[in-house]
Amino acid sequence: MDKQYLISFLISETKKQSFEIFHANNLPIPAVVNVSKKLMIYNQDTATPFGIAHELSHIINKDHHRRYEYDALSPQEIRANREAVLTLWQEF
Repeated sequence: MDKQYLISFLISETKKQSFEIFHANNLPIPAVVNVSKKLMIYNQDTATPFGIAHELSHIINKDHHRRYEYDALSPQEIRANREAVLTLWQEF
């Protein structure tokens, strides 16, 4: 099991949530989702399994809000980080 396998698995899980997925190698961050528009964009060069799993958690939990541009201590971000680790642990 390697990085590309994990990313492919997580992309597949994202598609099961009826999200459109786009690649953008000029995206300044590894991945981003818009839950309202059911859209995920990720940078193939910088995305990691953790980053994709983190965004998948936002999708599953229907997280719509951000208080600030960098909101690492919000409950949604803390939960997404925890669930990303658990998702990767289960798959690994």
